[in-house]
Amino acid sequence: MNLLLIVCPISLALGFALGAIFRWKKVRGGTLIQVLTFVALGLGVLLLSISSGDVNKSIQSKSWPITQGQVSDTTRTGERAILPLVIYSYEVAGVVYTDSTDFSIPGFGSRRYRGQTAGKVLTEYPPGKTVSVHYNPDNPTMSSLRPSLRWAPLMRFTVGAMLLMAFATLALIARWQKQI
Repeated sequence: MNLLLIVCPISLALGFALGAIFRWKKVRGGTLIQVLTFVALGLGVLLLSISSGDVNKSIQSKSWPITQGQVSDTTRTGERAILPLVIYSYEVAGVVYTDSTDFSIPGFGSRRYRGQTAGKVLTEYPPGKTVSVHYNPDNPTMSSLRPSLRWAPLMRFTVGAMLLMAFATLALIARWQKQI
């Protein structure tokens, strides 16, 4: 939620700046602009609220405690979006946990490229390899082999911020149209 409090004002400020440029260029709007304004606001707030928790969790995972674990299995998953799947086990306070990750690798690009990327990751994590596992001290079932910002939540967050900028821009166009 802290990230949301930073990005919203910045997004709105950039949106107002774009609105000022549109007014300077004498861009006019109408009912369509008003509808688009509310759609952009709703979608922007929805995407930001959905993704801000995931983005904050990704940032916090970098400071989680580390324990040693072991890779138990690896495989490729998916038909179109070929992803590596690494299954690993680790121990926290005498309890053994099992988790898996696909490292949040984006599933786009050519099939050959996705297959090569998955193959590289799987050779880096062969079964039996000892790995460092970052785990959530409040909920040890949550873990990560590579704590970092995940691609999908970051994209949702970015699109949400862009929609808020669009909202601010469209709101200014609609407001200034009434004044002209």
